Order: sequence, then structure tokens, then C-alpha cells
Amino acid sequence: MRRSITSLMVVALLSAGVANMFHTLTASAQGQPSGQTAPGGPGGPGGPPRKFVWDPAHADTQMVHLLDDIKGREDMPAESVYKNIKILKGMPAKRLPEIMVKGFQRGVGMGCLGCHVRGDMASDEKPNKRVAREMWAMSKELNNRILPAIKDLESDTPTVNCWTCHRGQHEPATNADADSSGARPAEGPKPEPSH
Repeated sequence: MRRSITSLMVVALLSAGVANMFHTLTASAQGQPSGQTAPGGPGGPGGPPRKFVWDPAHADTQMVHLLDDIKGREDMPAESVYKNIKILKGMPAKRLPEIMVKGFQRGVGMGCLGCHVRGDMASDEKPNKRVAREMWAMSKELNNRILPAIKDLESDTPTVNCWTCHRGQHEPATNADADSSGARPAEGPKPEPSH
């Protein structure tokens, strides 16, 4: 049991480290400090980005609209319905909205425009979209090769996904003493040493 927990912790830490590295590369590729956007108001150019809040009702509405857009083509392969599909080829097009909205959005705490260009969803212009593809490949490698090779895991099908590390935050936490905003908690009274 201790070995399997240790193995999972190592995988999680490696994943978080890679995710943090990709986030840093993404921020530097955009020429902006992490967590900032170009000039303007909150969530707009220049101000701090709006905090993503998961709303299940809004997610369901998004999925209905996305499925309406492909009515009659739902069972066709995703790459024949959507442009520029690279990692989700071969699956029915009707599965993409749920993966995007309930998987990526919820998992990484970011709306559609975090990765996609408004009016040109197929564009690869935004670094986050390219990073998401690399992270998907990393998750597949972990799920298909690395996790099954770890002996003594308590699960027959150990799995990681976006949520495993991100927990609804764009940047995964790598500091156990930080809260979800990254701030360190206030120091409380120190416990008496036990003898």
C-alpha cells in the first residue's frame, strides 16, 4: 500500500512539474507574466483574468449549442466534422463537446477562449491549445505505459486526467502549503513537540 501511494505521488509530482513547466513556457511565449493579460479591464485586455467558475447549468447549455451545430453529423468521426482535430481523431463528433466542456474546461479551470480564438476555433494561434495537446499526450503515456508498469497499485486501471493535477485551476498547485490562490497560509501557533 505504501509503495503504491508513493508511486502515485511520484507520478502526480512529475505531472505537476511538467504542467508547471508548460505553463511557464506558455506565459513566456505570450510575452506576459503568468496570470496576466494585455491592457484593459478585468478579464479583458490588460486587467487580471476573470476567475473561471464552473457552472454545470451553463456547461449543459454550451453542450446543447455545440451539439445543435453538428446536428445530423453527430456519429461521423470528429475529424470529418470539426477542423484541425489532432488528438481526438476517430471518435464520434458528438463526444467532443462533453470532452471540451466537462473535461478540459472543468479540469483546467478555463473557458473556451483560453485555448481557442473567437470565430476560428480551429486556429492553433494560442499557446494554451498547443500545450493542451502535449498534456493530453503526457496523460496517455502515463495511463497506457507508466501507470500499468507500476507494481502493487491498488487499481486495475490507474488513470490520470486534467483534473488529477489541475483540480479546476489553470496552474496546478505544486506547494502543499499554498491555498488555491497560491498564497501561503498565515502561520498559526506551533504545536508542542511530542516526546
